[in-house]
Amino acid sequence: MAKASIIACNGLRQNLIGAARIRAFDGAVDPVRAKGLLTALELLRADAARGAPLDFELLRGWQQHVLGAPQPPSFRTSPGTSTSASG
Repeated sequence: MAKASIIACNGLRQNLIGAARIRAFDGAVDPVRAKGLLTALELLRADAARGAPLDFELLRGWQQHVLGAPQPPSFRTSPGTSTSASG
């Protein structure tokens, strides 16, 4: 039943993009995830506005908020394997 609700919610809001879509769809499904996505989107926009070069550190910073992690995630070197950012 939950799956049908998600599909219906998605179908009703196909024209929404960006923050509005996150609030409408992800906010209805998982408010905590939506908060992280919105934070990452705000950071992404601020970084773009200041002309920050796109690099792995920037991506890791955004991904930290998407995942709701206490620190930026480490890099994966192969499926299921990760290393620290410094090595």
